[in-house]
Amino acid sequence: MKQFRENVGSFLIIFIIVCFITGCNTNEYLDSSFCYFYNDAEYVLEDPFGGHINSQWQFPELNMNDTSRVKIYFGPENDIEKKPNHYVKKFNNKKLNMLLIEWGDLLCKKGYLLNYHDVENIESIYVVQRKKNYDVDFWDSNVKCVDNYQDVNDVFKELKEASESGEWYRNSSPELESRYELGEIHIGLKFYDVVAIYDMGYINMTESGRWGLYLYDTQPYELYLLSDATVQCLLQ
Repeated sequence: MKQFRENVGSFLIIFIIVCFITGCNTNEYLDSSFCYFYNDAEYVLEDPFGGHINSQWQFPELNMNDTSRVKIYFGPENDIEKKPNHYVKKFNNKKLNMLLIEWGDLLCKKGYLLNYHDVENIESIYVVQRKKNYDVDFWDSNVKCVDNYQDVNDVFKELKEASESGEWYRNSSPELESRYELGEIHIGLKFYDVVAIYDMGYINMTESGRWGLYLYDTQPYELYLLSDATVQCLLQ
């Protein structure tokens, strides 16, 4: 990201110099937002939650070495022509044509990734335990997939209700939290027409012996106590 900020800074300096020489309105450039533009579409660095795309979203067959260099536009959003002026990489795998790569960070076509708060139904739920090296891989062979329509959306309904709830539970025992640290079972959401899986958070055991849900985009370090029916569907 340091390199990215340096690029943006250099880009702004160049624009200011050009504007000064040509006599154009510098304020017009300084006041405009910058964007990535490729094949008649805008690409963004952040997901709907404001996070880096590669931190919460897992794409299938994501081979960072199987890429090609392409020229895109990077500059003020209000530039009507948007002539290509900047090189990035794209994946050769056509399944990943919604992605670009900028300095190791994923760019995604704007509007492709969804916010689960705005979705009524989803395709499936993936459940996987975090590995000893702290990796979470929803494409691993040991992953459980809940894909029965009724089960998926009954569970999803409670997950959404949890995200809007104020009923949060905090474990008071550091020993218990340490004991179950590697027992975190992560929950991934698969949306219709989106190839990626969104890691929304995980469930973990509480002092009371019940399973609690931690969501990345809501209360930090606190859990929502899930119903027995939801836990059974996720863990059976």
